[in-house]
Amino acid sequence: MKNEEAILAELEALKTRVAALEANAGLVEPARDVVPAKFIEPKLSITYPEETSPIVLPTEIEYRGILSAVRGAYPQLWRPSNNPRFTDQDEAEFLRDFSAVFECVSHLRRTAEVDSKHSLSWWVDEINRRLHGRQIDGAAFLAAVIGAGDVSFVQRDEYGNAWAFGLATFGGRPATEAWQRVLKGQLLTPVAGKFGGPGPRPSVRLEAEQ
Repeated sequence: MKNEEAILAELEALKTRVAALEANAGLVEPARDVVPAKFIEPKLSITYPEETSPIVLPTEIEYRGILSAVRGAYPQLWRPSNNPRFTDQDEAEFLRDFSAVFECVSHLRRTAEVDSKHSLSWWVDEINRRLHGRQIDGAAFLAAVIGAGDVSFVQRDEYGNAWAFGLATFGGRPATEAWQRVLKGQLLTPVAGKFGGPGPRPSVRLEAEQ
């Protein structure tokens, strides 16, 4: 049997161990339920690099001059609002569309042969795509193409010819600054379509395909 001193020694040792365990107990945190992090969908930001035009573009005053020259030969390219109060607003909006399309067309290539595979509406859609969703109409496109001064085109007429243009998205030749000739009233005459040649004076009917 253990004597009294040995028993007391064991008790002291046991107390020491218990005290140590109690001291360490506060250092261990109980396990917690793991809460999954909330998924936050990242916001996608799309930016488009600005392209430098391959030609010197007209100033605002020159844009107005080009548009005036084109309308002189193609008066029906401009259809102002029936309400005279909005004439200035319509004019400013058309000028903005015309200028935007003109710059966009400067990035297209010119071809010797008129492309009859792509319609006016196809080119309008292509320009709208390049303008990142901005909606322009056929009149603004026609004014810009004719105003460029270096794009061959077939004019829609009563003989069955449809609008067609000497444009391409690649290949061909680069744009020039032929718009400077347009400022002087020197516009290209439409080339002959497969159903006949151009008339003595260019004319445009806006009921043509848009």
